[in-house]
Amino acid sequence: WYLVEASARLEDGATATTRVHRRFRDFADFDETLQASLAGYASRSSLPKLPAKRPKIVQDHGSPEFLDEREKGLDAYVQRLVQVPHVWLATGAPAFVGLADAVREYSVVFNEKTLGFTVGRADGNKAGDFPAVVAECGANCPPEVQLGDLVSKISGRTTSNLAFQQCVAAIKYSQRPLVLHFLSPLSKAKQPKFTPPETVQSDFRDADEEKAWGGGNWGDETKGTNPFA
Repeated sequence: WYLVEASARLEDGATATTRVHRRFRDFADFDETLQASLAGYASRSSLPKLPAKRPKIVQDHGSPEFLDEREKGLDAYVQRLVQVPHVWLATGAPAFVGLADAVREYSVVFNEKTLGFTVGRADGNKAGDFPAVVAECGANCPPEVQLGDLVSKISGRTTSNLAFQQCVAAIKYSQRPLVLHFLSPLSKAKQPKFTPPETVQSDFRDADEEKAWGGGNWGDETKGTNPFA
């Protein structure tokens, strides 16, 4: 995982900031979207190149040397990107840094089984919506997590295709450290005017995909329970 920090000026003059975790494939998807959205524009030729992909079969993605090199490469990519005129108004750019459509996306790393807050069912939940919302904050709740924030991703995977009980079980059985992504509203926000993302940092080694997700059939294993407060 790599941590991206960004800020945006809102309509009322306030500044919104966020810190959101992205995997290398998120950077690759973003770069592909950016290249396509700027097709036919002169600024496309000014886009920096993303660090090259290296298959795990020939490169240990968990080695400190590799992580350090990739972190520096991604940081250089972002810093060069912010020099390209109007790039943060291009399709996909605001969402990538977590500030788009009057919504702030942020993420938190949890090293323990307990989260410090309780999740509940999101009101008016329909198919394709995010099923879980922060319903109650305890004494050990991370300060950035607020009542009413939606749990949008678990270990990088969307919760929009999960039932509420599946979402709860996925959190419970996912390997730690666990990254949860949240969505919270930005009041009086319009298309943000971005200041450059400040840093790209390597937060910790990517765990094996299936182990990180839990790899299980969650079903109704947590029916009537919510053990994460």
